[in-house]
Amino acid sequence: MSAESEPVTPAVAAILPRCYGIVPTAVVHGPRGTATHNYVVEGENGQRWFVKAYPPGTDLQGEQEALRLAEFGRSREVRVPAVRRSATDELIVAAEGTAVSAPSPPQPSRARTDPGR
Repeated sequence: MSAESEPVTPAVAAILPRCYGIVPTAVVHGPRGTATHNYVVEGENGQRWFVKAYPPGTDLQGEQEALRLAEFGRSREVRVPAVRRSATDELIVAAEGTAVSAPSPPQPSRARTDPGR
């Protein structure tokens, strides 16, 4: 765990149950994104989540637009992760001095039923 991102971990763990209903049993640093601190979170049910924490000064409106674009692509069957919306239907939530988004865990891919493929 790097010293610069260490204080973010408790805030991420605190925000998840209240805003997403995810009760974390483990929060592990993942690779740093271009503009985010990334975590792999294991919930009490064993399900794993990828969580992005946005540092202060991040253009959250721009990040939300990117997430909306991903949702649009996914609705057109483009293989991008789904984003789990918060309990208040937000793409990004801010609390505990931290802003996070929680892409959903991967789902099994649907088999194609096209006879020509």
